[in-house]
Amino acid sequence: MGLQFKLRWRRVLKASGAYKSRAREFVRSVRVRTRLAAATCQYNLNSRPKKLVSGVRRVISRKKRLVISTAVVRGPKALESARRKLAVLDRHLVGFRYRFQNRIRRHGGTVISLPIFLALVGSFLLAPFVQNSVGDYFNPERFAALRSLLGTIGGALVGATAIGFSVVMIAVQLNFARMPHGLFLRLSSDARLLGAFAGTFLLAVVVAALSIIPDAGWVALALITAAWGTLLILLLFLYGYWRALSLINPAVQLRLLVSDAQTDLQRWARRADRMAPLLEVPAQEESDEDGDGRSSHDLARVVFYRANPLWSNKAKRDVAHAVSFARRYAEQGDFEVSAAALNSVVAINTTYVAAKGKTFFASNPIFDIPDASDAFLNDTLEHLRRLAHASSERGDEEATRQIFAAMALLVQAYLSIDYGVQDTKEHAQLAAGYLTGAVEEAARRGPPDLLMEGVRFVGRSANLFLAAGHPNEITTLIEKIAAFSITGALKPDYRPV
Repeated sequence: MGLQFKLRWRRVLKASGAYKSRAREFVRSVRVRTRLAAATCQYNLNSRPKKLVSGVRRVISRKKRLVISTAVVRGPKALESARRKLAVLDRHLVGFRYRFQNRIRRHGGTVISLPIFLALVGSFLLAPFVQNSVGDYFNPERFAALRSLLGTIGGALVGATAIGFSVVMIAVQLNFARMPHGLFLRLSSDARLLGAFAGTFLLAVVVAALSIIPDAGWVALALITAAWGTLLILLLFLYGYWRALSLINPAVQLRLLVSDAQTDLQRWARRADRMAPLLEVPAQEESDEDGDGRSSHDLARVVFYRANPLWSNKAKRDVAHAVSFARRYAEQGDFEVSAAALNSVVAINTTYVAAKGKTFFASNPIFDIPDASDAFLNDTLEHLRRLAHASSERGDEEATRQIFAAMALLVQAYLSIDYGVQDTKEHAQLAAGYLTGAVEEAARRGPPDLLMEGVRFVGRSANLFLAAGHPNEITTLIEKIAAFSITGALKPDYRPV
Protein backbone atom coordinates (compact mmCIF):
# COMPACT_ATOMS: atom_id res chain seq x y z
CA MET A 1 0.00 0.00 0.00
CA GLY A 2 2.89 2.39 0.76
CA LEU A 3 4.39 1.80 -2.69
CA GLN A 4 1.07 2.42 -4.39
CA PHE A 5 0.61 5.64 -2.47
CA LYS A 6 4.13 6.75 -3.40
CA LEU A 7 3.50 6.12 -7.11
CA ARG A 8 0.14 7.87 -6.90
CA TRP A 9 1.80 10.86 -5.26
CA ARG A 10 4.37 11.10 -8.04
CA ARG A 11 1.66 11.09 -10.70
CA VAL A 12 -0.25 13.78 -8.83
CA LEU A 13 2.86 15.95 -8.62
CA LYS A 14 3.51 15.61 -12.37
CA ALA A 15 -0.08 16.72 -13.15
CA SER A 16 -0.08 19.62 -10.68
CA GLY A 17 -0.21 23.28 -11.76
CA ALA A 18 2.66 25.72 -12.10
CA TYR A 19 1.47 28.44 -9.78
CA LYS A 20 2.96 28.90 -6.33
CA SER A 21 -0.23 29.25 -4.37
CA ARG A 22 -1.72 26.13 -5.92
CA ALA A 23 1.45 24.19 -5.11
CA ARG A 24 1.29 25.25 -1.47
CA GLU A 25 -2.30 24.14 -1.11
CA PHE A 26 -1.50 20.83 -2.74
CA VAL A 27 1.51 20.22 -0.51
CA ARG A 28 -0.60 20.96 2.57
CA SER A 29 -3.23 18.42 1.51
CA VAL A 30 -0.55 15.80 0.80
CA ARG A 31 0.86 16.17 4.29
CA VAL A 32 -2.51 15.32 5.75
CA ARG A 33 -2.78 12.30 3.47
CA THR A 34 0.73 11.19 4.47
CA ARG A 35 -0.13 11.24 8.13
CA LEU A 36 -3.27 9.20 7.52
CA ALA A 37 -1.33 6.72 5.38
CA ALA A 38 1.38 6.34 8.03
CA ALA A 39 -1.16 5.76 10.76
CA THR A 40 -2.92 3.18 8.61
CA CYS A 41 0.31 1.34 7.83
CA GLN A 42 1.32 1.31 11.49
CA TYR A 43 -2.02 -0.01 12.53
CA ASN A 44 -2.56 -2.64 9.83
CA LEU A 45 0.81 -3.82 8.54
CA ASN A 46 2.97 -3.34 11.61
CA SER A 47 5.78 -2.20 9.29
CA ARG A 48 8.09 0.80 9.46
CA PRO A 49 5.80 3.80 9.09
CA LYS A 50 8.34 6.33 10.30
CA LYS A 51 10.72 5.52 7.45
CA LEU A 52 7.80 5.60 5.02
CA VAL A 53 6.70 8.99 6.30
CA SER A 54 10.22 10.41 6.17
CA GLY A 55 10.66 9.12 2.61
CA VAL A 56 7.37 10.64 1.52
CA ARG A 57 8.33 13.96 3.12
CA ARG A 58 11.62 13.99 1.22
CA VAL A 59 9.69 13.39 -1.98
CA ILE A 60 7.32 16.21 -1.05
CA SER A 61 10.17 18.65 -0.43
CA ARG A 62 11.83 17.82 -3.77
CA LYS A 63 8.55 18.10 -5.71
CA LYS A 64 7.69 21.32 -3.92
CA ARG A 65 10.95 22.94 -5.01
CA LEU A 66 10.35 21.65 -8.55
CA VAL A 67 6.83 23.14 -8.65
CA ILE A 68 8.01 26.50 -7.33
CA SER A 69 10.90 26.66 -9.81
CA THR A 70 8.50 25.74 -12.63
CA ALA A 71 6.14 28.54 -11.56
CA VAL A 72 9.06 31.02 -11.54
CA VAL A 73 10.14 29.90 -15.03
CA ARG A 74 6.60 30.02 -16.42
CA GLY A 75 5.82 33.40 -14.85
CA PRO A 76 6.72 35.57 -17.91
CA LYS A 77 4.92 33.18 -20.25
CA ALA A 78 1.82 33.27 -18.07
CA LEU A 79 1.95 37.09 -18.02
CA GLU A 80 2.27 37.21 -21.80
CA SER A 81 -0.67 34.82 -22.16
CA ALA A 82 -2.74 36.99 -19.83
CA ARG A 83 -1.89 40.09 -21.84
CA ARG A 84 -2.87 38.34 -25.06
CA LYS A 85 -6.20 37.27 -23.57
CA LEU A 86 -6.86 40.81 -22.38
CA ALA A 87 -6.08 42.15 -25.86
CA VAL A 88 -8.49 39.66 -27.43
CA LEU A 89 -11.15 40.59 -24.88
CA ASP A 90 -10.64 44.30 -25.59
CA ARG A 91 -10.97 43.68 -29.33
CA HIS A 92 -14.24 41.82 -28.82
CA LEU A 93 -15.55 44.59 -26.56
CA VAL A 94 -14.69 47.30 -29.11
CA GLY A 95 -16.32 45.31 -31.90
CA PHE A 96 -19.43 44.76 -29.81
CA ARG A 97 -19.56 48.48 -28.99
CA TYR A 98 -19.44 49.55 -32.65
CA ARG A 99 -21.97 46.92 -33.68
CA PHE A 100 -24.31 48.06 -30.92
CA GLN A 101 -23.92 51.71 -31.93
CA ASN A 102 -24.63 50.90 -35.57
CA ARG A 103 -27.77 48.97 -34.68
CA ILE A 104 -28.95 51.77 -32.40
CA ARG A 105 -28.33 54.26 -35.19
CA ARG A 106 -30.29 52.17 -37.67
CA HIS A 107 -33.12 50.99 -35.43
CA GLY A 108 -32.99 53.58 -32.67
CA GLY A 109 -36.58 54.71 -33.21
CA THR A 110 -37.92 51.18 -32.88
CA VAL A 111 -35.75 50.40 -29.84
CA ILE A 112 -37.03 53.49 -28.02
CA SER A 113 -40.66 53.56 -29.14
CA LEU A 114 -41.45 49.87 -28.58
CA PRO A 115 -40.73 49.82 -24.80
CA ILE A 116 -42.60 53.11 -24.40
CA PHE A 117 -45.61 51.70 -26.24
CA LEU A 118 -45.60 48.51 -24.17
CA ALA A 119 -45.32 50.49 -20.93
CA LEU A 120 -48.15 52.76 -22.06
CA VAL A 121 -50.46 49.83 -22.83
CA GLY A 122 -49.54 48.09 -19.59
CA SER A 123 -50.22 51.17 -17.49
CA PHE A 124 -53.70 51.60 -18.96
CA LEU A 125 -54.41 47.91 -18.39
CA LEU A 126 -53.56 48.46 -14.71
CA ALA A 127 -55.92 51.42 -14.46
CA PRO A 128 -58.70 49.45 -12.61
CA PHE A 129 -56.26 48.39 -9.91
CA VAL A 130 -55.03 51.96 -9.52
CA GLN A 131 -58.63 53.13 -9.29
CA ASN A 132 -59.32 50.69 -6.45
CA SER A 133 -56.25 51.96 -4.60
CA VAL A 134 -56.71 55.73 -4.93
CA GLY A 135 -60.45 56.05 -5.57
CA ASP A 136 -61.41 56.44 -1.90
CA TYR A 137 -58.71 59.07 -1.32
CA PHE A 138 -60.33 61.71 -3.53
CA ASN A 139 -63.28 63.17 -1.69
CA PRO A 140 -65.16 66.11 -3.28
CA GLU A 141 -62.65 68.71 -2.04
CA ARG A 142 -59.60 66.76 -3.22
CA PHE A 143 -61.30 65.91 -6.50
CA ALA A 144 -61.88 69.61 -7.18
CA ALA A 145 -58.22 70.33 -6.39
CA LEU A 146 -57.17 67.57 -8.80
CA ARG A 147 -59.27 69.05 -11.61
CA SER A 148 -57.78 72.46 -10.99
CA LEU A 149 -54.26 71.01 -11.01
CA LEU A 150 -54.83 69.19 -14.30
CA GLY A 151 -56.17 72.33 -15.94
CA THR A 152 -53.21 74.39 -14.73
CA ILE A 153 -50.67 71.83 -15.93
CA GLY A 154 -52.39 71.54 -19.32
CA GLY A 155 -52.41 75.32 -19.85
CA ALA A 156 -48.74 75.55 -18.88
CA LEU A 157 -47.84 72.79 -21.32
CA VAL A 158 -49.71 74.54 -24.14
CA GLY A 159 -47.80 77.76 -23.47
CA ALA A 160 -44.47 75.92 -23.24
CA THR A 161 -45.19 74.20 -26.54
CA ALA A 162 -45.88 77.50 -28.30
CA ILE A 163 -42.75 79.16 -26.89
CA GLY A 164 -40.50 76.19 -27.66
CA PHE A 165 -41.83 75.88 -31.19
CA SER A 166 -41.27 79.57 -31.90
CA VAL A 167 -37.71 79.63 -30.54
CA VAL A 168 -36.61 76.46 -32.34
CA MET A 169 -38.15 77.44 -35.68
CA ILE A 170 -36.60 80.92 -35.58
CA ALA A 171 -33.17 79.43 -34.85
CA VAL A 172 -33.56 76.88 -37.63
CA GLN A 173 -34.72 79.42 -40.20
CA LEU A 174 -31.87 81.81 -39.36
CA ASN A 175 -29.41 79.04 -40.12
CA PHE A 176 -31.32 78.01 -43.24
CA ALA A 177 -31.17 81.56 -44.62
CA ARG A 178 -27.59 80.89 -45.82
CA MET A 179 -28.48 78.01 -48.11
CA PRO A 180 -30.08 77.83 -51.59
CA HIS A 181 -33.69 78.94 -51.82
CA GLY A 182 -35.12 75.58 -52.94
CA LEU A 183 -33.34 73.68 -50.19
CA PHE A 184 -34.42 76.30 -47.64
CA LEU A 185 -38.08 75.69 -48.45
CA ARG A 186 -37.64 71.95 -48.24
CA LEU A 187 -35.80 71.80 -44.92
CA SER A 188 -37.70 74.60 -43.17
CA SER A 189 -40.90 72.58 -43.64
CA ASP A 190 -39.44 69.34 -42.30
CA ALA A 191 -42.31 66.93 -41.60
CA ARG A 192 -40.68 65.31 -38.57
CA LEU A 193 -39.96 68.61 -36.82
CA LEU A 194 -43.42 69.99 -37.50
CA GLY A 195 -44.99 66.68 -36.48
CA ALA A 196 -43.10 66.70 -33.18
CA PHE A 197 -44.45 70.11 -32.24
CA ALA A 198 -47.94 69.22 -33.43
CA GLY A 199 -47.81 66.16 -31.18
CA THR A 200 -46.72 68.19 -28.17
CA PHE A 201 -49.57 70.66 -28.73
CA LEU A 202 -52.18 67.90 -28.98
CA LEU A 203 -50.87 66.15 -25.87
CA ALA A 204 -50.95 69.44 -23.95
CA VAL A 205 -54.57 69.97 -25.00
CA VAL A 206 -55.42 66.42 -23.86
CA VAL A 207 -53.84 67.05 -20.44
CA ALA A 208 -55.78 70.30 -20.11
CA ALA A 209 -59.02 68.55 -21.15
CA LEU A 210 -58.62 66.08 -18.26
CA SER A 211 -59.81 68.83 -15.92
CA ILE A 212 -63.41 68.18 -17.05
CA ILE A 213 -63.67 64.59 -15.84
CA PRO A 214 -67.15 64.14 -14.32
CA ASP A 215 -66.51 62.21 -11.08
CA ALA A 216 -63.90 60.40 -9.00
CA GLY A 217 -64.40 57.18 -10.97
CA TRP A 218 -62.14 58.65 -13.68
CA VAL A 219 -59.28 59.56 -11.35
CA ALA A 220 -56.97 56.67 -12.22
CA LEU A 221 -57.42 57.15 -15.96
CA ALA A 222 -56.85 60.90 -15.62
CA LEU A 223 -53.70 60.47 -13.53
CA ILE A 224 -52.18 57.91 -15.90
CA THR A 225 -53.05 60.00 -18.96
CA ALA A 226 -51.63 63.18 -17.42
CA ALA A 227 -48.40 61.43 -16.38
CA TRP A 228 -47.86 59.89 -19.81
CA GLY A 229 -48.84 63.11 -21.58
CA THR A 230 -46.28 65.14 -19.61
CA LEU A 231 -43.57 62.54 -20.18
CA LEU A 232 -44.27 62.29 -23.91
CA ILE A 233 -44.29 66.07 -24.27
CA LEU A 234 -40.85 66.20 -22.68
CA LEU A 235 -39.59 63.47 -25.02
CA LEU A 236 -41.04 65.24 -28.05
CA PHE A 237 -39.38 68.48 -26.97
CA LEU A 238 -36.03 66.70 -26.81
CA TYR A 239 -36.65 65.03 -30.18
CA GLY A 240 -37.59 68.38 -31.77
CA TYR A 241 -34.43 69.98 -30.38
CA TRP A 242 -32.30 67.11 -31.69
CA ARG A 243 -34.01 67.26 -35.07
CA ALA A 244 -33.45 71.00 -35.32
CA LEU A 245 -29.74 70.58 -34.58
CA SER A 246 -29.55 67.84 -37.20
CA LEU A 247 -31.18 70.04 -39.83
CA ILE A 248 -28.70 72.82 -39.10
CA ASN A 249 -25.76 70.44 -39.62
CA PRO A 250 -24.49 70.75 -43.25
CA ALA A 251 -23.53 67.08 -43.39
CA VAL A 252 -27.08 66.07 -42.46
CA GLN A 253 -28.49 68.53 -45.00
CA LEU A 254 -26.39 66.93 -47.73
CA ARG A 255 -27.43 63.46 -46.64
CA LEU A 256 -31.09 64.46 -46.84
CA LEU A 257 -30.41 66.01 -50.24
CA VAL A 258 -28.86 62.81 -51.59
CA SER A 259 -31.57 60.63 -50.07
CA ASP A 260 -34.28 62.79 -51.63
CA ALA A 261 -32.69 62.67 -55.08
CA GLN A 262 -32.01 58.94 -54.94
CA THR A 263 -35.56 58.21 -53.79
CA ASP A 264 -37.02 60.24 -56.66
CA LEU A 265 -34.79 58.59 -59.29
CA GLN A 266 -35.54 55.10 -58.02
CA ARG A 267 -39.25 55.90 -57.99
CA TRP A 268 -39.09 56.86 -61.69
CA ALA A 269 -37.17 53.66 -62.47
CA ARG A 270 -39.87 51.57 -60.80
CA ARG A 271 -42.55 53.43 -62.72
CA ALA A 272 -40.76 52.67 -65.97
CA ASP A 273 -40.69 48.97 -65.10
CA ARG A 274 -44.39 48.97 -64.24
CA MET A 275 -45.34 50.78 -67.45
CA ALA A 276 -43.23 48.55 -69.71
CA PRO A 277 -46.08 46.07 -70.48
CA LEU A 278 -48.24 48.95 -71.74
CA LEU A 279 -45.68 50.10 -74.30
CA GLU A 280 -45.73 48.42 -77.68
CA VAL A 281 -42.16 47.65 -78.68
CA PRO A 282 -41.39 45.34 -81.66
CA ALA A 283 -39.93 42.05 -80.56
CA GLN A 284 -37.08 42.18 -83.10
CA GLU A 285 -35.91 45.48 -81.69
CA GLU A 286 -35.72 44.11 -78.19
CA SER A 287 -33.50 41.19 -79.17
CA ASP A 288 -29.79 41.28 -79.88
CA GLU A 289 -29.05 42.89 -83.23
CA ASP A 290 -25.78 41.07 -83.82
CA GLY A 291 -26.63 37.88 -82.00
CA ASP A 292 -23.38 37.99 -80.05
CA GLY A 293 -24.98 37.80 -76.58
CA ARG A 294 -24.35 41.42 -75.58
CA SER A 295 -27.13 43.45 -73.98
CA SER A 296 -29.40 45.58 -76.17
CA HIS A 297 -31.19 48.81 -75.33
CA ASP A 298 -34.19 48.85 -73.06
CA LEU A 299 -36.54 50.38 -75.63
CA ALA A 300 -39.58 50.33 -73.35
CA ARG A 301 -37.74 52.46 -70.82
CA VAL A 302 -36.47 54.73 -73.61
CA VAL A 303 -40.04 55.38 -74.71
CA PHE A 304 -41.16 56.02 -71.13
CA TYR A 305 -38.40 58.55 -70.44
CA ARG A 306 -39.09 60.31 -73.74
CA ALA A 307 -42.75 60.62 -72.75
CA ASN A 308 -41.65 62.10 -69.38
CA PRO A 309 -38.75 64.44 -70.22
CA LEU A 310 -38.85 66.17 -66.80
CA TRP A 311 -38.28 63.01 -64.81
CA SER A 312 -34.75 64.04 -63.74
CA ASN A 313 -35.47 67.69 -62.88
CA LYS A 314 -35.51 67.10 -59.14
CA ALA A 315 -32.16 65.35 -59.25
CA LYS A 316 -30.77 68.23 -61.34
CA ARG A 317 -31.82 70.73 -58.69
CA ASP A 318 -30.24 68.60 -55.99
CA VAL A 319 -26.96 68.50 -57.92
CA ALA A 320 -27.05 72.28 -58.23
CA HIS A 321 -27.69 72.63 -54.50
CA ALA A 322 -24.80 70.31 -53.67
CA VAL A 323 -22.46 72.29 -55.94
CA SER A 324 -23.63 75.48 -54.22
CA PHE A 325 -22.75 73.90 -50.86
CA ALA A 326 -19.29 72.99 -52.15
CA ARG A 327 -18.63 76.52 -53.45
CA ARG A 328 -19.81 78.34 -50.34
CA TYR A 329 -18.06 76.16 -47.77
CA ALA A 330 -14.85 76.06 -49.81
CA GLU A 331 -14.80 79.85 -49.79
CA GLN A 332 -15.21 79.75 -46.00
CA GLY A 333 -12.37 77.25 -45.65
CA ASP A 334 -14.56 74.38 -44.41
CA PHE A 335 -13.19 71.77 -46.80
CA GLU A 336 -14.73 68.84 -44.97
CA VAL A 337 -18.22 70.01 -45.92
CA SER A 338 -17.14 70.89 -49.47
CA ALA A 339 -15.73 67.38 -49.93
CA ALA A 340 -19.00 65.88 -48.62
CA ALA A 341 -20.93 68.06 -51.10
CA LEU A 342 -18.85 66.85 -54.06
CA ASN A 343 -19.29 63.25 -52.91
CA SER A 344 -23.03 63.91 -52.87
CA VAL A 345 -22.83 64.99 -56.52
CA VAL A 346 -21.08 61.73 -57.38
CA ALA A 347 -23.66 59.66 -55.43
CA ILE A 348 -26.57 61.32 -57.26
CA ASN A 349 -24.92 60.70 -60.64
CA THR A 350 -24.30 57.05 -59.78
CA THR A 351 -27.98 56.60 -58.90
CA TYR A 352 -28.98 58.39 -62.11
CA VAL A 353 -26.89 56.01 -64.24
CA ALA A 354 -28.47 53.01 -62.50
CA ALA A 355 -31.99 54.44 -62.88
CA LYS A 356 -31.59 55.19 -66.57
CA GLY A 357 -30.32 51.68 -67.24
CA LYS A 358 -29.82 50.55 -70.83
CA THR A 359 -31.13 53.74 -72.39
CA PHE A 360 -27.81 55.44 -73.18
CA PHE A 361 -26.77 55.86 -76.80
CA ALA A 362 -23.34 56.61 -78.23
CA SER A 363 -22.87 59.27 -80.89
CA ASN A 364 -22.37 58.40 -84.54
CA PRO A 365 -19.94 60.35 -86.78
CA ILE A 366 -22.29 60.08 -89.76
CA PHE A 367 -25.82 60.27 -88.37
CA ASP A 368 -27.15 62.59 -85.72
CA ILE A 369 -28.48 60.70 -82.69
CA PRO A 370 -30.45 63.02 -80.37
CA ASP A 371 -30.33 60.64 -77.41
CA ALA A 372 -26.53 60.49 -77.50
CA SER A 373 -26.33 63.73 -75.51
CA ASP A 374 -27.48 63.43 -71.90
CA ALA A 375 -28.53 66.73 -70.35
CA PHE A 376 -28.14 65.54 -66.77
CA LEU A 377 -24.54 64.42 -67.19
CA ASN A 378 -23.66 67.54 -69.18
CA ASP A 379 -25.09 69.82 -66.49
CA THR A 380 -23.15 68.02 -63.78
CA LEU A 381 -19.85 68.32 -65.64
CA GLU A 382 -20.51 71.98 -66.43
CA HIS A 383 -21.18 72.70 -62.76
CA LEU A 384 -17.88 71.12 -61.82
CA ARG A 385 -16.02 72.97 -64.60
CA ARG A 386 -17.27 76.34 -63.42
CA LEU A 387 -16.49 75.39 -59.83
CA ALA A 388 -12.94 74.40 -60.79
CA HIS A 389 -12.49 77.68 -62.66
CA ALA A 390 -13.62 79.69 -59.63
CA SER A 391 -11.33 77.73 -57.32
CA SER A 392 -8.35 78.24 -59.63
CA GLU A 393 -9.12 81.97 -59.89
CA ARG A 394 -8.88 82.48 -56.14
CA GLY A 395 -5.90 80.10 -55.82
CA ASP A 396 -7.65 77.55 -53.59
CA GLU A 397 -5.52 74.41 -53.90
CA GLU A 398 -7.56 72.13 -51.64
CA ALA A 399 -10.86 72.97 -53.30
CA THR A 400 -9.34 72.36 -56.75
CA ARG A 401 -7.91 69.04 -55.63
CA GLN A 402 -11.33 67.97 -54.34
CA ILE A 403 -12.86 68.84 -57.72
CA PHE A 404 -10.22 66.69 -59.44
CA ALA A 405 -11.18 63.80 -57.17
CA ALA A 406 -14.90 64.30 -57.90
CA MET A 407 -14.30 64.28 -61.67
CA ALA A 408 -12.22 61.11 -61.38
CA LEU A 409 -15.05 59.46 -59.44
CA LEU A 410 -17.49 60.51 -62.15
CA VAL A 411 -15.26 58.81 -64.71
CA GLN A 412 -15.54 55.63 -62.66
CA ALA A 413 -19.33 56.00 -62.38
CA TYR A 414 -19.78 56.63 -66.13
CA LEU A 415 -17.72 53.56 -67.00
CA SER A 416 -20.66 51.44 -65.81
CA ILE A 417 -22.96 52.88 -68.50
CA ASP A 418 -24.33 50.19 -70.82
CA TYR A 419 -24.65 51.34 -74.44
CA GLY A 420 -26.25 48.13 -75.66
CA VAL A 421 -24.41 46.63 -78.61
CA GLN A 422 -22.16 49.69 -78.94
CA ASP A 423 -18.77 48.98 -77.45
CA THR A 424 -17.75 52.43 -76.23
CA LYS A 425 -17.43 54.54 -73.09
CA GLU A 426 -18.32 57.92 -74.49
CA HIS A 427 -19.56 59.66 -71.37
CA ALA A 428 -16.61 58.41 -69.33
CA GLN A 429 -14.35 59.91 -71.99
CA LEU A 430 -16.30 63.15 -71.72
CA ALA A 431 -15.77 63.27 -67.95
CA ALA A 432 -12.07 62.50 -68.46
CA GLY A 433 -11.89 65.40 -70.92
CA TYR A 434 -13.35 67.75 -68.31
CA LEU A 435 -10.79 66.44 -65.83
CA THR A 436 -7.85 67.09 -68.14
CA GLY A 437 -9.24 70.55 -68.93
CA ALA A 438 -9.38 71.41 -65.22
CA VAL A 439 -5.81 70.13 -64.78
CA GLU A 440 -4.65 72.29 -67.70
CA GLU A 441 -6.15 75.38 -66.10
CA ALA A 442 -4.50 74.49 -62.81
CA ALA A 443 -1.17 74.07 -64.62
CA ARG A 444 -1.37 77.65 -65.91
CA ARG A 445 -2.21 79.20 -62.53
CA GLY A 446 -1.62 76.71 -59.75
CA PRO A 447 1.51 75.48 -57.97
CA PRO A 448 3.45 72.36 -59.01
CA ASP A 449 1.92 70.22 -56.28
CA LEU A 450 -1.56 70.82 -57.66
CA LEU A 451 -0.43 69.86 -61.18
CA MET A 452 1.14 66.63 -59.89
CA GLU A 453 -2.08 65.83 -58.02
CA GLY A 454 -4.10 66.40 -61.18
CA VAL A 455 -1.78 64.15 -63.20
CA ARG A 456 -2.28 61.42 -60.58
CA PHE A 457 -6.05 61.60 -61.04
CA VAL A 458 -5.67 61.49 -64.82
CA GLY A 459 -3.49 58.40 -64.51
CA ARG A 460 -6.03 56.73 -62.22
CA SER A 461 -8.75 57.42 -64.78
CA ALA A 462 -6.61 55.82 -67.49
CA ASN A 463 -6.15 52.76 -65.28
CA LEU A 464 -9.93 52.56 -64.90
CA PHE A 465 -10.33 52.46 -68.68
CA LEU A 466 -7.76 49.67 -68.86
CA ALA A 467 -9.52 47.72 -66.12
CA ALA A 468 -12.81 48.07 -68.02
CA GLY A 469 -11.23 46.53 -71.13
CA HIS A 470 -10.99 49.68 -73.28
CA PRO A 471 -7.29 50.36 -73.89
CA ASN A 472 -7.97 52.47 -77.00
CA GLU A 473 -9.89 55.01 -74.91
CA ILE A 474 -6.80 56.16 -72.99
CA THR A 475 -4.94 57.65 -75.98
CA THR A 476 -6.09 61.17 -75.22
CA LEU A 477 -5.27 60.80 -71.53
CA ILE A 478 -1.74 59.58 -72.29
CA GLU A 479 -1.18 62.52 -74.63
CA LYS A 480 -2.35 64.92 -71.95
CA ILE A 481 -0.02 63.37 -69.37
CA ALA A 482 2.86 63.80 -71.85
CA ALA A 483 1.91 67.46 -72.37
CA PHE A 484 1.85 68.03 -68.63
CA SER A 485 5.29 66.43 -68.37
CA ILE A 486 6.65 68.82 -71.01
CA THR A 487 5.16 71.72 -69.06
CA GLY A 488 6.97 70.56 -65.95
CA ALA A 489 10.23 70.33 -67.88
CA LEU A 490 9.92 73.80 -69.41
CA LYS A 491 8.91 75.81 -66.34
CA PRO A 492 11.78 76.49 -63.94
CA ASP A 493 9.42 76.47 -60.97
CA TYR A 494 8.40 72.89 -61.71
CA ARG A 495 11.93 71.50 -61.74
CA PRO A 496 13.29 69.63 -58.72
CA VAL A 497 15.47 71.58 -56.31
